Amino acid sequence: MSAVRSPAAPHGPAARPRARLRGLVPRWPAPSLRSYFVAVILLTSVPIALVLVWRVGSEAAQTRARMDAGLQAGAQALAQHADRELRASFDALAALADALALREGAPRVPLLRARQRMQPAWASVFLADEQGNVLADTADMASAAAAAPLPALLRRAAAGGGPARLVARTPSGQVLLALPLYEGGQLRQWLGVRFEPRFWPALVAAAPAEVALPGLLTRAGEPIAGAAPQALPPQERPPAGMQRLPLADGRAALVAARALREADWFATSAALAEPLEQAERERMLQTVATTGASLLLGVSLALLLALQVTRPLGALAARGQAPRPGPLPMREIALLAEALAAARRADRAAADQLQRRADEFEALFHGSPIGLAFARDAACASVQCNPAMDALLGAAAPPAGSLGVFQTGRRLEPGQQPLQRACRTGQPVPATELELRRAGQPVLHVVASAVPLHDADGRARGALSAVMDVTPLKTALADLERAHRALQAKQALVELAQDAGQAGVLEFRFRADELLCSAGMSRLLGLAPMPLHGRLRDWLAAVAPEDRPALRAQLAAALARRRPRVQLDFRVAGSTGRWLSLRLACLYLDDGRPLQMVGMAVDATGLKRAERRHRRVAVHEHAARREAQAESRAKDEFLLMLGHELRNPLGAIAGAAEVLHSGAGGPQLARRAVAIVQRQTQRLTELLDRLLDSAHAADGGTAPVRRQPGDQASAAPRDTAPRRVLLVDDHADLREATGALLAHAGHTVLSAGDGAAGLALLLAEWPDAAVVDIGMPGMDGLTLARRARAAGYPGRLVAISGYGRPRALEAARQAGFDAYVVKPVSGEALRRAMDPRSEGFPD
Repeated sequence: MSAVRSPAAPHGPAARPRARLRGLVPRWPAPSLRSYFVAVILLTSVPIALVLVWRVGSEAAQTRARMDAGLQAGAQALAQHADRELRASFDALAALADALALREGAPRVPLLRARQRMQPAWASVFLADEQGNVLADTADMASAAAAAPLPALLRRAAAGGGPARLVARTPSGQVLLALPLYEGGQLRQWLGVRFEPRFWPALVAAAPAEVALPGLLTRAGEPIAGAAPQALPPQERPPAGMQRLPLADGRAALVAARALREADWFATSAALAEPLEQAERERMLQTVATTGASLLLGVSLALLLALQVTRPLGALAARGQAPRPGPLPMREIALLAEALAAARRADRAAADQLQRRADEFEALFHGSPIGLAFARDAACASVQCNPAMDALLGAAAPPAGSLGVFQTGRRLEPGQQPLQRACRTGQPVPATELELRRAGQPVLHVVASAVPLHDADGRARGALSAVMDVTPLKTALADLERAHRALQAKQALVELAQDAGQAGVLEFRFRADELLCSAGMSRLLGLAPMPLHGRLRDWLAAVAPEDRPALRAQLAAALARRRPRVQLDFRVAGSTGRWLSLRLACLYLDDGRPLQMVGMAVDATGLKRAERRHRRVAVHEHAARREAQAESRAKDEFLLMLGHELRNPLGAIAGAAEVLHSGAGGPQLARRAVAIVQRQTQRLTELLDRLLDSAHAADGGTAPVRRQPGDQASAAPRDTAPRRVLLVDDHADLREATGALLAHAGHTVLSAGDGAAGLALLLAEWPDAAVVDIGMPGMDGLTLARRARAAGYPGRLVAISGYGRPRALEAARQAGFDAYVVKPVSGEALRRAMDPRSEGFPD
């Protein structure tokens, strides 16, 4: 067989790295024991030295971390102190702005001077228009230095989009604060102060004790007060940690900075860097010197000890025995000498045992009935075959290329065959089915496997292959497979016919009580395929329990009368009304006893349903006619009653409207007329709610229970404080009426006529609450609420709609509304909806 006799393909470049690695292995013991001792000392001492250096570095890092925490805390304390002063000044400016608004038209300078005297830190107070032109100033207006930079600073701030407030430093170093004053959403004036030049240095000097070298500077690096650094690098802006930066006097310092909340400033806390760095250098030098002395001492002791050990070991390695008679300097060396002698004796015993095993393997190799091939080298250049392998191949040495080895129709090259693969990969090759093809001879089917043989280093040094002829077994399996396929084809035709006709076949032998059912019958009965030898009770168990007694009686009567044909109709147990119609052909013995019955069942469910449907149609038609007549009479009565109920409140409203239109009777009669309109409007609303609830219940829904006003008292007082309220409604009259109710309650009302305009006004004005109509063209109220909530609007949202069904209420709640008012809208309903402590949605 060429698969086991041809040489394998060369190993190629993949073997060269392994060869170089094998070449390095013999040189490994080249270093002396003295070198090993020195290496051990270094391996044990150097990590300790590194640990010491690391600990020194860690202590230095901890020291820096503590200093960093202290400087950060100091900077934070100074920032908080400065923020408090700025916040107090802004609060005082806001109070002054309110005072100016209340005393509009009064002289401004005296009021400004009075507030200036209340704030010791203020050098002056000024009032300017939107262009920065000073309108009033407590400073000496003759001094150009006081007012010259002010207009330019205010104009730049106004051009930036209208800031909330301004904190700036003038070119002369003076700090000023300005608060914008708006009217009708437009910037009208600036109210500001100038700080005393001594205020900020005094504030920095009064910083807490933990703040070392405190300072204040702007984002642009302009110093405000204290020992601030020259500048903060842009990439190291807070909240970065401690940084090494130069101070204004040129000294290097470790600086921590914190940003102020009230101004674009930084508070800094610094410590001089030189003392800390000098202490770190001295500690590191001491550690390195101590470590070097310890290493030198350890290496010297290792060299002395190695000299006492290497002399006897060298003699033992060279001659295999001790250098001289007498005791050796170490017990381990003496034990090594004894072990070498014992190893020589063990080698001789192992050689004898190996020879015996070689003889046993030779006998097994030549006497095995299975073909065996043995490759003596990794390249398969020398292969030995046993007689069984020679008999299988048909020749001791077949011509090259005359034998083809195939696997699943693909020809295997020599390097892909089991024996060569095992030699090349060094891994076992599992049993593989192959075909041996030779011209003019039948194809042989064999199963081949191979295992590699390894040397002491784990490399493949050869392989052993076993080949077994399975051609007779293969032929028998092929014949069996053909017979099985023919049987399956016939069975498939029968099953296909049963499946297409919704039919099933059964056969029962009475003497053996043996039942045979086809797969089609099992499907009709809704069961798994029955075993080949079932029982009659297995089939009866699949019949519906209510049909089982009648089926037994009908079958027993037919067999007793020796009928050749029987038809049984029954339902299947556990199914949803499936009917089967079973037709049986019965065979009997001469004495009248039943012998065998064969039958076919078909699905009769459709036929049974058609019969039941025909019976129900007549009954349902008569009942539907009577029900329609009853509903027509009920609807006529309901419309008559509803017309009567609606005329009463409408007549009262019409009379009250005529009284109001005539103006007669004075205010008292007008109030009575208004009360009548309100009561009758409430009555109409209740009638409409009941009508809608009845329609909803008639459609199959649920009619909600509506609580009348006054059903539940609220223990908590309502929040009736005036608010800024946005009203969005596309109906002009309703928008005007609802706005009048809100204005009457003391609210400031903004209005919009559609959803898009309402959303824009809401996001621009940010009112306290918004009342929104749900049913608007274009953007409806639900969309407006969702977009307002998505934009972060926190105010109260109240929905107005003519629909009061639970589905409409749930949609409004999901959109983000806090309250829901059903039209018509009353003042009391609006007050409840605007109160955040009340239940905003109706029950």
